[in-house]
Amino acid sequence: MVRQFSACISMDTIKHRSLVFMVLPTIAAVVLCVMPSTASSQSLRPKRALTVSVAPGCEAAPKRNLNGPRDNVEARRLAAAGQEAALVGDQTAARDAYAKAAALNPGDDRIAYDLGRANEELADSLAAVGEYCRYLTLSPAGREATDVRSRLLRLVPKGAAQSAQELLSTFRLGLFLYDSAKYDAAERAFDEVVRKAPSAAEGYFNRGLMRAAIGRRAESLKDFE
Repeated sequence: MVRQFSACISMDTIKHRSLVFMVLPTIAAVVLCVMPSTASSQSLRPKRALTVSVAPGCEAAPKRNLNGPRDNVEARRLAAAGQEAALVGDQTAARDAYAKAAALNPGDDRIAYDLGRANEELADSLAAVGEYCRYLTLSPAGREATDVRSRLLRLVPKGAAQSAQELLSTFRLGLFLYDSAKYDAAERAFDEVVRKAPSAAEGYFNRGLMRAAIGRRAESLKDFE
């Protein structure tokens, strides 16, 4: 591996500190250089998990900035006020209080869950999905995660859920074809994944591996870049 790496990039290229940034664009080329031409012996392996979104439908849900200024003390006070309003059946007041709390502390998963519930009670499905997805982003294995996923199944349009399932099936088909040494067919499957989910890095990575394995290295380099 070391000799292969040396053949791709001479150490003279990085001898001077001022040339470090000239080396960075060659990382993808190094990957191809050290990767043998046949998939059966390549050192890299495909990604086996597709991370398009935390749950079907979440890729289109409204997003909240999780890095804004925070006031945790006031957020807790507002969240408590929201809980009191929810207990007496005033979901509008509860939603307003939770929304203000979420703005002050967008990283609190419990506030996200409570706001989602209040939105759901008020039949604002899109807003509810956005908060439930935020909860899963913050706490994918949290106490309410199972309940949130079951609620999303009801709230997310069936078309979006079906499209997400079809995308996952295509991704798994590509992996099956790779494991069966059918690299041309696997490349076509991952090409479809890239087309349907252009923000998912795993599709590009796997397609790049398949293209390198069948000798299409120029296209493979573009995928790795």
